[in-house]
Amino acid sequence: MKFIKNLSSFLLFFAILIFSPPGHSFAGGYIYQYSIIDSLLSGNYDGELTIAELKKHGDTGLGTFNRLDGEMVFIDGEVYKINAKGTAIRIADSELTPFTAAAFFKTDKIIKLDSVKSLEELNNKISEAIGSENIFYVIRIDGKFLKMLTRSVPAQNKPYPPLKEVVKDQSIFGFKDVTGTMIGIKSPAYVKGIGVPGYH
Repeated sequence: MKFIKNLSSFLLFFAILIFSPPGHSFAGGYIYQYSIIDSLLSGNYDGELTIAELKKHGDTGLGTFNRLDGEMVFIDGEVYKINAKGTAIRIADSELTPFTAAAFFKTDKIIKLDSVKSLEELNNKISEAIGSENIFYVIRIDGKFLKMLTRSVPAQNKPYPPLKEVVKDQSIFGFKDVTGTMIGIKSPAYVKGIGVPGYH
């Protein structure tokens, strides 16, 4: 799931953060990305990459589906759609995506956190733990979350509006006392327009 930047009610009770930077322990040492983020932001919501093809390039990642139909979470080799109702649905290999980023995840570093009170604090702790700000990291967080806000968007119809218009009607979901896993990708600032700089 993607996270809301101004998340004020985020509290992480316990988590294990696992990092996997390319060049260290990615199988093949790369992040695979289909399309560029500026294309998606402009309203190009139809792609030709199947989920079956995506799985050849990774087992962990993020993205969306054709028509911008929900958020993609790629974890442990399975692809899920978080739909506009907040439900996670396992997706068939025949589904298509207009934008995704993925990698084969292998653990490089593990840190344990007892308590995190905000998304900003979590970002700071991750930044302290990683080495360079100029390489990519895939991040997995397993933990118990006392409060969590997530979001998703409904499928769009042509002519597609730009993403900044779509998110005005996004669905926001609040959860309490949940145990689960968050997946993220941290990208360098220099990928702006190609990928999502910072945490995604």
